[in-house]
Amino acid sequence: MLVEDISMRNILDVLTQDVKSVTGEKLGDLWRVKTPTAQRLQGRLKTVFDYCIVNQCRLGMNPASWDGFLDTQLPSPSKIQTKNHHPAVPYINVGDFMLQLRKNKSISAKALEFLIHTAVRSGSVREAEWSEIDFESKVWNIPAAHTKTKKEHRVPLSNQTIKLLKSLTPDEESNLIFPSPNKKALSDMALSELMRGMIERGELKEKAVPHGFRSTFRDWAAEQTNYAEELRKVASGHAVGDAVQQAYQRTDLLEKRRKLMAEWANFLDKPSVIQSSKKNPN
Repeated sequence: MLVEDISMRNILDVLTQDVKSVTGEKLGDLWRVKTPTAQRLQGRLKTVFDYCIVNQCRLGMNPASWDGFLDTQLPSPSKIQTKNHHPAVPYINVGDFMLQLRKNKSISAKALEFLIHTAVRSGSVREAEWSEIDFESKVWNIPAAHTKTKKEHRVPLSNQTIKLLKSLTPDEESNLIFPSPNKKALSDMALSELMRGMIERGELKEKAVPHGFRSTFRDWAAEQTNYAEELRKVASGHAVGDAVQQAYQRTDLLEKRRKLMAEWANFLDKPSVIQSSKKNPN
């Protein structure tokens, strides 16, 4: 299709395409289910068509314009109230999941295990480089370019996480810790496909996705520990407080978070049978 033949209806088809879960269940359309992603896509499409119009590759309106065009067909993002939470493995079952995951020796499985241990976002894990790891201090220094908040984030690494990293053989052709076969970063679907396969094989009973492990971690920390909410949020890479509070907060609470992440790592090593027996000694 030529750029001059693309209509607003074609743009709408892209922005309202079906979104499905890892199990194939239809969740809704892109604009309503993944609104921030759809907004970014719409903005980039508009930029492309603006370029084409300015360079006389297309005449007439920009089919990806919001004001007066797409806003007549789609609800305003501010009016979309529904928030879809990422399905997650309950923390009581996460030890069982780890037992199944560790049977898989693929680089995707190692990346997912690292993600679970560190409770960070998938993108930071997939783009992680060996130069970001300080083995002596046991810290992962995530650069601003690899975080959603665009701020540097330090992650204390547990002994189990360090052991995981040392079990990997660095690729001579890539600086990435978890390179794909083509030596580039794993795709955003790589970890999802891994979990989908585990669901299909009966290794995972919950309809869960990789991003859900952040919720698993937060639920565990809130219900099974006494750490302050502020500490739990920082551990997940969230900004804490308003701009004034952030300006005066001079520490990222690294050492306190180190204790929290060590407890999390120990929890991950315990199957649900052990967890249940601890909660119900009788």
